[in-house]
Amino acid sequence: MSHFFGTDGIRGKAGEFLTYEFIKEIGYSISLFIKKNKLENKVLIGYDTRESSEFIVYTLTSIFLYYGINVDNCGICS
Repeated sequence: MSHFFGTDGIRGKAGEFLTYEFIKEIGYSISLFIKKNKLENKVLIGYDTRESSEFIVYTLTSIFLYYGINVDNCGICS
């Protein structure tokens, strides 16, 4: 999966590369990592002002909650 990450995170156009299924897999992978490593069941999500941010945040939040991971949404951040 390392080929999906750039220097500032995952890069790609929402709806084309960053599809619901792909974002769902990312959320699942992070949830699995948290559970497997017995980390605190909490993630912090921040995002930018692009139109796709709400779709990505909503998708990740729903996946995290489904797997029992609490979500703190800090909203738009730089």
